[in-house]
This record gives sequence, C-alpha cells and structure tokens, in this order.
Amino acid sequence: MRGTALFILMLSGTTMASPAVRDTRAVAEDFVAARHPWQSLQALIKADPIPRDERFTRCGKPLEAFLPAGTRVGSRTTIGIRCGDEQGWTLYLPVSLQVFADVLVAGTTLTPNQSLQPGQVETKRRDIAGLGYGYLTSLPTEGNWRVRQIVQAGQALTPNDLQPDTLIRRGQTVSLRVKLGDIEISQRGEALSDAPLRGRLQVRNRESGRVVDGLVVSESLVDVR
Repeated sequence: MRGTALFILMLSGTTMASPAVRDTRAVAEDFVAARHPWQSLQALIKADPIPRDERFTRCGKPLEAFLPAGTRVGSRTTIGIRCGDEQGWTLYLPVSLQVFADVLVAGTTLTPNQSLQPGQVETKRRDIAGLGYGYLTSLPTEGNWRVRQIVQAGQALTPNDLQPDTLIRRGQTVSLRVKLGDIEISQRGEALSDAPLRGRLQVRNRESGRVVDGLVVSESLVDVR
C-alpha cells in the first residue's frame, strides 16, 4: 500500500516539502504579519521560495526571525532567519506584503494650481503597502484645496499632491478678533500676505497701525493671539 502511494505521488510530479523548509517561510511571514503598520487591515503576505540548499532544510532548534539593521517592514522586506543549533545557519528571505484599502484617486488628470473639486476624485481599492508617498481616504472638510503637481487619471492622491487654497489675500480688509478672558474685541485690519484656512499671517491694525500675527479662521476673520 505504501509503495503504491509513493508511485502515485511520483507520477503526479508532487514532492513533499520538509517541515523545516515550510516552517522557515512561515516564520518569516509571521514576523512580517506581526510588525507591518496596517494591523487593522487585511494583509496578503508571501515569502519567497527557500533556496535549494541542504543547510536550510533542517534545524535542531526553533528558528529565529529578525529585521536586518537599517530596514523596516514594507511592501517588500528582507527578513533574516537564524538557526541556532550547532550546525548554525542564517538565511535572508524576501517577503512580499499587500494591504488593500479604499483610497482617493484622480478621476481625471489633475494639473498644477488647479482648484480641486469633489467630483474630480473617486474612491478605488488600492494596495496601500506599495504607496510609498502616502494616500488619502477623504478630502479635508474645511477650506478649499489646490493641486500642487500633476496627478494622472487613476493615480492615488497623496498628501503632497494638495495644498490649501488661498482664503485671504494680501491687501484684503479683514476683521481682527482678540479674546481677553470673557471679553472679545473686534477691529479692522489689512492682510499683509496671502494665507489659507488655518494659516498664519501678519495683519496691520488700521486704527493703531500696529502689525500683529494672526490665524485665519474664515474668509474674512483672523484670530489674534
């Protein structure tokens, strides 16, 4: 019976991997699974095949995984596997990581300095482990945004692709709001530079001529602190 089973196995072209080889890949994959930065999302992790070398097929002690100096877990990471028995060996095994999430992509090609409208972006599922420059899951709810650099249609948007649009412009008349405890004072001022929402700028008080530093809170209001 045993000989028949072996004969069938040979005919099928299938070979049985040794437990040590299978465990080596599992140790590397488990190491990445426990340390990648997207723990709340589903991940696909796959270690490369083990080199055809008898040294890596056996180990008398539990295998130890480690991250080589100067590296971090990402979409493609080389993991060190160490066997600590008397024969001793160290293997460096590449491991691929994919993590999928819904992110914003350009629905059409976006050009520099273009004002971004909600209808120009859409949500698509992407492998975020491969997005080295980051990604966006939604547009900021406050203020308007302008495209900083060209973004091709279908390309995932990164935080660096957008910048706050100018909300107050140089020379514009604004209201200066000063809070002193429960007292609120409002005065008129002139903006001395352009600034976006939540941006800082200098404003000249039109009554005193004094220049103060403020924070933009709306298209015509600046908080002085």
